[in-house]
Amino acid sequence: MAYIFLVIFAVITGYFFTRTFFLFNQSDMRSLFNIIPLVYLFFIPAITMSLIAREKNLGTMEVMSTLPLRDLDFVVGKFLAALSLVLAGLLISLVHFFTLTQVGTNIDYGAVFTGYLGIALAGAVYSAVGTFASSLTDNQVVAFIIGIFIVLIFFLMDKMLM
Repeated sequence: MAYIFLVIFAVITGYFFTRTFFLFNQSDMRSLFNIIPLVYLFFIPAITMSLIAREKNLGTMEVMSTLPLRDLDFVVGKFLAALSLVLAGLLISLVHFFTLTQVGTNIDYGAVFTGYLGIALAGAVYSAVGTFASSLTDNQVVAFIIGIFIVLIFFLMDKMLM
């Protein structure tokens, strides 16, 4: 599932970057930074839906409870696993930035840095929400729906405040 996420994420971000780059002759990453939270709205709950729900469904939570592992360590490990996958997707999208530095002019490096920082932090929040949603149930589909609903609330709050 991780490879599928990375490939689809790279294709979607590449499409939206090149669409504005060639269509409008714009040398900025604003459209990419605007579309990534919408992509995260569906992808991150899909990534995190099975983190804890699958453990509960398969009955391996009992095995985990016998290990010398605190609950906090278990949950943080699951969260960091999801976050590392999200950050790997962002790392792949750096190809667009390097393309922009080779072709574009007047690049605002501060805006690009803060854009990537904001997207990474949004990915961390959405991963935490998805991990929480996965801990509420043992059904992965229910965890996905709960995760999308909570992330959608954050997404809509962001759009209403802009």
